[in-house]
Amino acid sequence: MAEPLSPVNWMASLPEDKSLSSITIPGTHESLSYNGLMLYRCQELDLQAQLNAGVRFFDMELKIGIIDRTTIYVKIGTIFQYVRFTDVLKTFRVFLSNQELETVLLRVTPDRNAVHIVKDLFSQDLNVWKEPNVPSVSQVRGKIVLIQSSTFHLGVAHGVTFIFHNGKPKEEQLPENLRRAGKYCVDHLVVTDTSSTNIFDVPEKVAKKLNSVVSHNLEMLLKDSNRPPCLGVIAMDFPGPELIKTVIDFNLRGVTKS
Repeated sequence: MAEPLSPVNWMASLPEDKSLSSITIPGTHESLSYNGLMLYRCQELDLQAQLNAGVRFFDMELKIGIIDRTTIYVKIGTIFQYVRFTDVLKTFRVFLSNQELETVLLRVTPDRNAVHIVKDLFSQDLNVWKEPNVPSVSQVRGKIVLIQSSTFHLGVAHGVTFIFHNGKPKEEQLPENLRRAGKYCVDHLVVTDTSSTNIFDVPEKVAKKLNSVVSHNLEMLLKDSNRPPCLGVIAMDFPGPELIKTVIDFNLRGVTKS
């Protein structure tokens, strides 16, 4: 088994020619929703803490300012709490300047009025990957990689997203989604969304149950001789450092031997 890496620079040992899609990447859903009432929160860690813990996929909804129609904001928890998107980008850029071998994947979903402003923010930035094809690790070290969303079509083309559907309990669907992700991730960018809501429970309580399923299934897959070589992005609510490390470790132990 390879020596464990520090979460802050775990991508450093990845092969240069490895496709970004064929990495197992810890991510967060509504990444900046870490503040305010528990009913509206999806995360415990703030953005810098997520980066330091090893999270490399971030998901954000963007809105144009009500008064200043040239400023883009990201919701951070409750209905009336926002931060400037340019401040978020600064946090990413400072982190990447200090950790030049890391990569940040960013999926933004701007509202209709914000799309053109967001595009302008990235248009001349050489440290942002904006192409639709999946890059290799060497092509995007030290860079932000944009991932296309339903409203924003700049960046890596949307591959496959696995979400929960009505029918089976979510605890049963999640292992199936992870195994399906393993069939697609070598050639396509795959995102397994583990977030869920329940009208009877706050998001953190739901996430605690589902995160334990993620952790257990990763450990089971690592013991499986037929395990997939990768799982793509796993986007979670309230992941703690241990779960994030478990996802990262799949890259060290989860490669099928030839």
